[in-house]
Amino acid sequence: VMKAFGLNSRKPAVPEQKIMEKIKSIFIFCLRFVHSIWFRLVQLVKLLSDPKYYRAPSYFPEYERRKSTWRIFFEQLWNIWREGDINEFYFLYGFDVIGFRRQRDYIDNRKFIRQRGKQNQENLVKPICVLRNKFLFGVVADALGVNTPSLVGIIHGNNFFVFAGHKTILWNDFLSQGEFDVFVKDSNGECGEGIFALQRRKGVLYVNKKETTIEEINSRINPCLSFIVQERISQHPALNKIYDKSINTIRLETVINPKTKEIEILPPLLRVGTSGHNVDNWAMGGLAIGIDEKGCLKKYGFYKPSFGTKTTQHPDTEVVFENYSIPFFAEAVDMARRFHSELHEIHSIGWDIAITDAGPCFIEGNDNWEISLVQICSKGLQREFEELFF
Repeated sequence: VMKAFGLNSRKPAVPEQKIMEKIKSIFIFCLRFVHSIWFRLVQLVKLLSDPKYYRAPSYFPEYERRKSTWRIFFEQLWNIWREGDINEFYFLYGFDVIGFRRQRDYIDNRKFIRQRGKQNQENLVKPICVLRNKFLFGVVADALGVNTPSLVGIIHGNNFFVFAGHKTILWNDFLSQGEFDVFVKDSNGECGEGIFALQRRKGVLYVNKKETTIEEINSRINPCLSFIVQERISQHPALNKIYDKSINTIRLETVINPKTKEIEILPPLLRVGTSGHNVDNWAMGGLAIGIDEKGCLKKYGFYKPSFGTKTTQHPDTEVVFENYSIPFFAEAVDMARRFHSELHEIHSIGWDIAITDAGPCFIEGNDNWEISLVQICSKGLQREFEELFF
């Protein structure tokens, strides 16, 4: 009707609106600029106050030609200016050794996280929740025929829904009956947070193999959150031989190539517990060991700084890493590809995979995985980053 009478239904932008939009864009630009400068100043103070970022033991002492402390300091300073933060993996990557590795071959972790998050952005189309919630992960994996730890039940406050009988009982009643050997996990926890081993043998309760009480167990469980209870899996003897006090998991990353739409595999690694810990977390003193294309371990296992540097054998069992074969590795890769193909709206996933007598067992998948451990155990992935994440 408006067009029939020669009238424009869209109101032209008045000069005041254009001015306000311009002011808004300038304000946002200035805010981002100030934030960028402020963040770099924080990183500079961090660098000046902690010598570990430019004066630390070398991970590669077999190479005698090391850069001077001043050169390392100025290279870290340059990284703050260029990337916005300190390179916390400078020594792990071997950048302190002259002529060993080129920094331009390695992707900065902060830059990677930004781009990975952009590609895996959360919206109503992408099933990120399947990876973020351990209960949903188990349900979807089971529906797809992917082996995962068996779910015993889910805790909501004082109630415990038992999957086997499709019934709800009191959580304290479960703790007081029978015998069990399970793991309790925060459904939405990350990096091993909120996980503990729970056992009941001959009427005695144990948390992480230490005798405990119902009250102490309940103090670990936030009544406002949901926790899942999973059966303990039986690890393959080959993984037990390396270290039997934790479930040692393969970290395998799958990425959908934006050009070919095929699922690519980034260099995998094995995480192994140490020193009596019942988890394989790198942050808890565990080791990260690269895996080659044949499914065999590489020469070195790497510690997180403050726990050590690198080693060729496990400190507790003395198992030598180089050429140690990981069973069912090819099957784990194939299953990761198939699982990701059913979640194809997600660009990249970092899988945690245990190995049992029956084959691979998928513990969890992570959309917010990091590139640092992958590069530490293999090589710089700048080229792969440019090819797969844009």
